[in-house]
Amino acid sequence: FRRSRTLVDTAWTLATGADLGDPGVEGPRPPSWRLLDRYVDRVLRAATCDPVAADAFLAVNALVAPPQSLLAPRVAAHVLRPRRVTDAPGA
Repeated sequence: FRRSRTLVDTAWTLATGADLGDPGVEGPRPPSWRLLDRYVDRVLRAATCDPVAADAFLAVNALVAPPQSLLAPRVAAHVLRPRRVTDAPGA
């Protein structure tokens, strides 16, 4: 029972946390949320051209890995590295 509750909690947090990205949604946005929101934006951008970032994001999105795994040093190195325009698909 505990494991299924954790999965439900994780799914709920992922869904409602994304809602706060819409400026029309009311709710507090503490500094930590703003920082994580910017980081997740970078994860999504990196995932379009970096297989490590893509795999990490898809694992979290599929609830196979916890959201904290996006902050693992290996993933963060791929997410935070500077990107060139030529890194984008189709460029």
